[in-house]
Amino acid sequence: MALLLSLFLTCMVSAIVMVADPPTFRLPHPLAPSLPQLSDAEEDELDGIIDRFMLFDVGRLPGPAGQQALKQFEALKSDAIPALLRGLARSARLDHDCR
Repeated sequence: MALLLSLFLTCMVSAIVMVADPPTFRLPHPLAPSLPQLSDAEEDELDGIIDRFMLFDVGRLPGPAGQQALKQFEALKSDAIPALLRGLARSARLDHDCR
């Protein structure tokens, strides 16, 4: 009986949580179906994080702003992979020497 009551309460709590915070469904990315498709604003935000990190990495964004750029870059998740590839392409086109 205790097991049945515990199972019932677990189901009720998870149902309440799902109603309070329903999962958001995102379409898969057209080029990488395992990743969610992001909005243009989300893509722009990721591009900004990567651009600021690139400035920090070459020494053009020092101090607290640079440290914040590093933290934001390190916090990126797998949905940022397309933005990282765009950043890699941008960095390859830069005429910059790190010496």
